[in-house]
Amino acid sequence: MLSSSFSYNIERQKAHQLTFQQFIENESEDDDTGKTREFLDAAFNNFANSWNCLIPHIKKNQCQDLPNQMPKLYNTISIIYGLYEPTDESLYLCAAIEFLVQLQNNFLNDIIEITPGVCQSLKFIEKSDAQELRYDLQSISLENAKSEQIINYDDIYEIFLYCQYDLSLGYGREIHYDLYKIEAELALELVSIKILEEIKNLIPQEPIPDNNKPTISENQKELLSAIELIICFLKQTSGGDCNTLISDYIEKWMKLSVMKRNNSSYELLLRTGLQLKHIIALYELVEEHVAIIVVDCIPSKYQAELDESIKEAITNAIDFKQSALEKSTKIPAKAFLTALKSFIVRYLLVNEHIKERDRLSLYLVDDNSLGCWPNYISEGIIEANFPENLLISHICNAYKFIKEKKDAIDKENKITESNKIERVVRKTGGKRFRKS
Repeated sequence: MLSSSFSYNIERQKAHQLTFQQFIENESEDDDTGKTREFLDAAFNNFANSWNCLIPHIKKNQCQDLPNQMPKLYNTISIIYGLYEPTDESLYLCAAIEFLVQLQNNFLNDIIEITPGVCQSLKFIEKSDAQELRYDLQSISLENAKSEQIINYDDIYEIFLYCQYDLSLGYGREIHYDLYKIEAELALELVSIKILEEIKNLIPQEPIPDNNKPTISENQKELLSAIELIICFLKQTSGGDCNTLISDYIEKWMKLSVMKRNNSSYELLLRTGLQLKHIIALYELVEEHVAIIVVDCIPSKYQAELDESIKEAITNAIDFKQSALEKSTKIPAKAFLTALKSFIVRYLLVNEHIKERDRLSLYLVDDNSLGCWPNYISEGIIEANFPENLLISHICNAYKFIKEKKDAIDKENKITESNKIERVVRKTGGKRFRKS
């Protein structure tokens, strides 16, 4: 950021005199919204924290000892330390980046020491040619690297909860990892962001035909994790032919992987005969079943009771009698339930850091990228009706309230329809008329 702003527009002497704090103030002075200042402050804090954590490790730059110890970074220090140039004070940044690059390369070197074909979790980087099975790792220079090619992942500690020390005598230092569970949790993190929309762009999607919808009666969470892994592979392999059977895709790209060891999920996918063009619809179908099970299992901070004002706001926002294809000025109850279930499964179950006092509209109205709403509901209808007093803490009981009310109205409508048919039958004397 600094290099793009100054490298060709300012002399190094002037850069020496400009601090990070002054740079942030200069860049944000024309923005009355304060968003530029907020963004730059956050960027500097992340940069400073990373810099200060690396200080004990940075001693050399390209095999040469640094002239002095790497200084601690504050916003009152010169921006010269943030310019990526192999000279003077900028040497420290070059040395830090070289250290991180070497750290990554050492990790990859350790990985390729593992014999290809023996580790299921490395299948995605294996490549088979005429002579042998080998790892296919791309190489790129740092200056040509793009942001999407750099791994940026927080809170990885929670992923590695799925491991344990070997309790056998003499093996106390050995750790066993539940790699399938770790892969599934990582896949869930990734799928929860924007991959579903990317897959829709890569592979044209269609609804599952009514006569081909699978019966999902058990192991729903396991099946959902399996589908998430497939979606991640689809992203990694840039999609595929929409008419390819899901089971054939697994055979092609995931042979001998954890998927095939996960027999119940694999066998169900095999039986359905569904194709890649159904993968998103299948994901959403299974997700709906999972949501019904886990809605009571989310943290208690998301299970606050609804007061009468919130119930009234929800009732006023929703059309409980509308079908998916009918037009209305309110939000269809079915669409509202779908959005709540998707948000619970994709976000609340994997991120307990979402603040319960936040308005739910911040996620389901203001942020269009989450993809929780079904396609048939317009943004205008959602924005005009979504209850502003509905908080994240209410989501569990809001779901239950809407579902109970919808089920009661559906039952009432079914009884009314049955009575209408019975009256018609009485009027006609029980006769059935043949269609012309």
